[in-house]
Order: sequence, then structure tokens, then C-alpha cells
Amino acid sequence: MVNAPGERLHNLVAAGDLDPPLPGTGRTWQRWQTLAAITRCDTVVGRLAEAHCDAVAILHELSGPRPERGDVWGVWAAEPPQPVLQAVPDGHGYRLDGRKPWCSGASICDRALVTARVGAERALFAIDLADPGIRAVPGTWHAVGMAASDSGAVDFDGRSSGRGRCTG
Repeated sequence: MVNAPGERLHNLVAAGDLDPPLPGTGRTWQRWQTLAAITRCDTVVGRLAEAHCDAVAILHELSGPRPERGDVWGVWAAEPPQPVLQAVPDGHGYRLDGRKPWCSGASICDRALVTARVGAERALFAIDLADPGIRAVPGTWHAVGMAASDSGAVDFDGRSSGRGRCTG
């Protein structure tokens, strides 16, 4: 799905216009100004831009993979009691299985930080959303003002790679 906010967000990331200072560098005001300027122009793009910047900061703090120029990231960490996304060890990493609700940018993002359950524990995974076992589910979140943020559910079919486990 390509929508206008998604295209604008991809253009910002590709141009390097969405590289505010990381948290903890003493330049919080500059970070906020970058995000506020984007949000003033388009609230949906601002919402998705904030998630992208949060993902970049989280990856940096965890010494995770460095985002490639042009990749738009999301952070999908909401966890209602049901459904539960499971991560099962497969000998090479993890396989994600189940549905993850409330995924902002579900079909806009290229990658996402996703929480899933490993047994009773919650873990964070860096996921490539091009994996054929991952599918955004249209029509699963109805929000009039933020509909273009594409914040629906995403299904993981158990073949989806979760090899990028960031935390336990």
C-alpha cells in the first residue's frame, strides 16, 4: 500500500531529513524541533516520523543493526491480553507466529521493532517486513483522524524470521 503520508515519510528518510540528534546527546530541543516541524505540516507523517526516530534511537542504545538509508522503521510494542504474538526458537533464531495489533505504518514501514512473547518473557525483535510470512491486515483499526497512518494488525505466519532479537 502506498499512500501520500507514506511516500512523504519515505522521501524524508531517503533525503536524510529525518536524522535528528539521538536522545542523551544534550540536543533534545533540536530533536523536538525536527519532529514538530514535520508534524505541523502533516500530523500523520509526524506520528510515523516519531516512531521511525524512536526505532533508530532504540537500535543505537541496544547496539542493534544500524538502519540503512531509506529504510522506514516502526515500533510495534503494544501488547493487549489477546492476541499474543509468539516467538519460538528455531535453531537459527526465532520464528514469529500470531497477530500483532496496532502497528502504525503496517504497510508503510520497511522494518519494525516488534515485541513478542518468548515463553512468559517479552522480547524485542528487529524485523524485515519484506518477509513473505508477514502480512498487514487491512481494516483492523478504524480511526478517522489518523486512518492514513495505516495502524492496523499485522499477521506473522510462523515462518517469519525473528533472528534479530534485541533484548530478553
